[in-house]
Amino acid sequence: MNYDISWGGRIRQQYSTKLAVIFGAIIATTVVAGLIFRLHIVSGPADLVVERSIASLAGLMMVTFINLGVAWIIVGGNVGLELRQLAAGAERIGDGEFDVNMETDRTDEIGTLYTSLEEMRDSLETTLEEVTEKERLAREAKEDARERSDELEIQQEKVREAQQQAERRNQELIDEAQRFSEVMGACADGDLTNRLEPQIENEATEAIADSFNDMLEEITTVLENVQTMSSTVDEMALDLEASSEQIRDASGDVSESMLEISEGATTQSQQLDVASSRVSELSAGSEEVAAATSDIASTSEDVTASANEGQEHAAEVEANIDRLVEMTDSVVETVEALTREAGQIGEITELIEDVADQTNLLALNANIEASSAGQSGARFSVVANEIKQLAEETMDGVDDIDERLSAMREQASVTAEEVHSVDDELSQTSRLVQELNEQLAAVNEGIEQVDSRIQEIDSTADDQAEAAQELSSVLTDVTNVSAETSNQSEKVAAASEETTATIEQVSSSADSLGDQAERLASILSEFDVGTGTRSNTERIAVEADGGWVDDPAGAPDRRETNDTDRTEEVTRTNDQ
Repeated sequence: MNYDISWGGRIRQQYSTKLAVIFGAIIATTVVAGLIFRLHIVSGPADLVVERSIASLAGLMMVTFINLGVAWIIVGGNVGLELRQLAAGAERIGDGEFDVNMETDRTDEIGTLYTSLEEMRDSLETTLEEVTEKERLAREAKEDARERSDELEIQQEKVREAQQQAERRNQELIDEAQRFSEVMGACADGDLTNRLEPQIENEATEAIADSFNDMLEEITTVLENVQTMSSTVDEMALDLEASSEQIRDASGDVSESMLEISEGATTQSQQLDVASSRVSELSAGSEEVAAATSDIASTSEDVTASANEGQEHAAEVEANIDRLVEMTDSVVETVEALTREAGQIGEITELIEDVADQTNLLALNANIEASSAGQSGARFSVVANEIKQLAEETMDGVDDIDERLSAMREQASVTAEEVHSVDDELSQTSRLVQELNEQLAAVNEGIEQVDSRIQEIDSTADDQAEAAQELSSVLTDVTNVSAETSNQSEKVAAASEETTATIEQVSSSADSLGDQAERLASILSEFDVGTGTRSNTERIAVEADGGWVDDPAGAPDRRETNDTDRTEEVTRTNDQ
């Protein structure tokens, strides 16, 4: 608000100055009128002094009455109307109506109060809108965080279950492979009594175990048959063709078994590829969850900042309400001052009423004197009657002023009570704003706790993503091992086919059966097929140039080997 430092501006801006100027003007006008009437009485003829005195007194009373009426119109009517409008506007603002028009052309204390109420209304409206928006954003963010937290917990539970299942499956496969390796190692060392017994339910491992066990059964059968056939050279020579056929069939079965093992290993490799793909998808999901958690954390920080800003606005509203309470106290003091001024005006009207009574009494005495004067006092009697009538009218005017002053005092009292009511409403609003500030602080604290929890979930999601990547790497290694196993199985199948071709050569080598039978019996004694144990003394030694054979009885039987025949046999084998 711009303040005018001129005398006119000071009078307009200070209500007490207005009252002083108005009553000063009334007193000055009354004094000037009294002086004029005094000069009029003194300058007139001596025989008309009484008449001029009465006329001057009547004129002075009329001027005083007019001045008081003007003062009442200016002070009582205007101020009372402004105060009623101000009280009504403040009451509507207290009820939550912010579209109240609080504009005024006054520049005094009442104008300042209008401006303060308007600023308070605008500030309250803006702050309440901001607080409502912050509350809505806080609720939405809280609901969003709760939904994302539930989804994150579900994803984490799925990740943990998948990880635990993959770890259990991987450990079972490793243990099963270890057991298979031990059994195969024992068989490679010559102990053919062991069998593969799967400990887990897996079609590939069961197929491998069945095929390997069938192969061992066939090999055991072959070895037993060979041992039986080696007991006598003559029987072996006669049954050589049939035995060769049996060995050829067994070799074919071995080849088929190894092919089945290869197919099982290929299937296992494909399943491991699928598992690796699933783990990769799981890892990607964990990374997405981590990214979503980071977004939630960022949103939570924004909501926290908004809540802090809402607290600051609430504090500003509380400060504005406190200032408004101080202003309403000032209004109450102003209204009380008006009441006191009205009381003083009442005293003046009582004085005027006393003067009117004295004037009426003087007019009555003058009328009595005029009656006793006879014809010469007729005009004096007319003047006395006029003065009496004027005194009565003055009394009526004074009574009217007294009634209006009483009404103004009552209105000022009602206005003071209404302003007190507005003060109470503002105090209650201040308490509500303070409670809102405390609630915003509690919301801010809850959001900080949610933000801390989200940070922990974000860290856990990152750890799970790293664990999923490590699991994917392990599955890739297992897939490579499975592929290598499939390749080795194919090589074994090819070797089995070559063995079949070699066995066919045995049928064409019946002439060397006698020599090979003894060597075969000695070699077979190294294998444990369940019919007996191996003897450390039963062994065979073959020298490169010329070998000798220890038979089971321990009698050495030296036989010369023919290098030329041996070379021809190898050449014949390669050609076939």
